[in-house]
Amino acid sequence: MKKYVIIAAAALLLCGLVSCGDTSASSVISETVTTAMQTSETTSTTTVETATSATTTKATTTAETATTSAETTAVPETTAETSSPIHQTIDRKVEVDEETFNAVAFVEQNYYDEKYNIFDGTNYINYDNEICFLVDQVSKVPNDTLGAVADEADLIAKAKEVFIAVLGQDFIDRVEADHIERNGEMLAITERINPTYITQYYEEYDVWWIRPCLPSGILEDGSHADTIFDNPPFLIVKGDSGKIIACRF
Repeated sequence: MKKYVIIAAAALLLCGLVSCGDTSASSVISETVTTAMQTSETTSTTTVETATSATTTKATTTAETATTSAETTAVPETTAETSSPIHQTIDRKVEVDEETFNAVAFVEQNYYDEKYNIFDGTNYINYDNEICFLVDQVSKVPNDTLGAVADEADLIAKAKEVFIAVLGQDFIDRVEADHIERNGEMLAITERINPTYITQYYEEYDVWWIRPCLPSGILEDGSHADTIFDNPPFLIVKGDSGKIIACRF
């Protein structure tokens, strides 16, 4: 707009001077107009270039920002997978010979003679009956043949090693403890009303049964302590070989 105003003003002035016969002034004004036009064109060109540069820079910056944003917020593709159940149910078949089955059934007369299901910490295991479960538990014992059992004391000594191997020394320490902790205070057991180990020999099948017991009894302050022990561990051991034929831990 400024360009056209300057040119118009110069043209009017030139016309006036030409009419008056002043050719030198006309020449000066003509040069002035030309210079003004060149200056205006330079300014216009600079403005256009600057605007173009600014537009280009802004567009480039915007594009780069958009690209960076897209790269930052992009979420990697994931493949949908069908997750398996955390716990599975497994049917476990355990072969039990007739002699072993009859011996364990004789000792555990109240065994569950139908499908027996247990949770092993990872999966649910189905057995044909409880005896199959008890026989399968022998696989937890590092050494399942203890040698011929001479008597009850020999059985206890051998069985303790098994319980320590599977359940740990701490378990035996609690079984054989002569005190009980109550309200943060250690109280001595002055009269234990249950034995440390309960044992039984079944001559019909030449097998020993042994179960450790957590302490119950009368404490030094006169109070009574009962230790509840659900599903306590036990072993069923052949007398002639010391072979563990069934157990629970």
